[in-house]
Amino acid sequence: MPQSLTGHEQFSKLISNGVYRYEKSGKPFMTGFLTPAQQSLAARLCQKTTCRFEGGRENATRARLIVGSDADFEMDRESQPDWNFWQEDWMENAQDLADASQNPEKDESSQSETDERFVVVLKSAYDSRMKVLSHSDVLGALMHSGLERDAIGDIAVDENNIYVVCLPYLKDYIIQTITQIGKTPVEFKSAGVEGMPEAKFEELKINTASMRSDCIVSALAHCSRTGAKDMICQGYVKVNDEILESVKTLCNNDTISVRRVGKFKIGELDGVSRKGRLIVHIYKYQ
Repeated sequence: MPQSLTGHEQFSKLISNGVYRYEKSGKPFMTGFLTPAQQSLAARLCQKTTCRFEGGRENATRARLIVGSDADFEMDRESQPDWNFWQEDWMENAQDLADASQNPEKDESSQSETDERFVVVLKSAYDSRMKVLSHSDVLGALMHSGLERDAIGDIAVDENNIYVVCLPYLKDYIIQTITQIGKTPVEFKSAGVEGMPEAKFEELKINTASMRSDCIVSALAHCSRTGAKDMICQGYVKVNDEILESVKTLCNNDTISVRRVGKFKIGELDGVSRKGRLIVHIYKYQ
């Protein structure tokens, strides 16, 4: 009996098969929105192939892998209208959601179809006097509507506006379905592919014994290393959007999320203290 593949093996096989098909027949494809770890793996698998990542804004955390040139996609448009090549079960679910939406009135602020071929940025103003919404509030509402996580890219929320990056053919579904988050009314409209603001960070510096994840979590959460290890064991820590299952060494540009603490990006090393501890730049997502 053949052994079942792990998640990474399945992902690698999916990408490799798509690349092989593109190289043999010129058939382009896109993925859903990938985590940073998936992007790194996909980039290695596609290093000899025409590809890029699209996430709706500069340095997006989540982005789609686009294999093929613009000309390839234009030639393939009639045979593959949604321009996606992804897992069949995910595609069927996403297409069902798209089919369920009705045709809304034309949004005058929408960009042309050409501008939204790969990703769509949706924006909604909201009244923060009712509640200042958070990233988790918005993501929870989207997931509760039946969307898969890889159908949604980056989400940005401030005291006045919400921005959501999504797959193009789910735009109408989200506009019609997500009209309230919690008890706060929202009304999403297309913001155009340049409509999402850059990610904002609060710059911090931490003093740590090493780049081990338990040391970093201890510094970020202001707890002991034992407490940090407990948080990791309980699944409260994610590295590059994947739950951290054991202590590991972190690197520059890794992202780390600690439940009830925040999401951070590991920056460059800023030297060593007199006691031999590392001084590390940390960027906290706002």
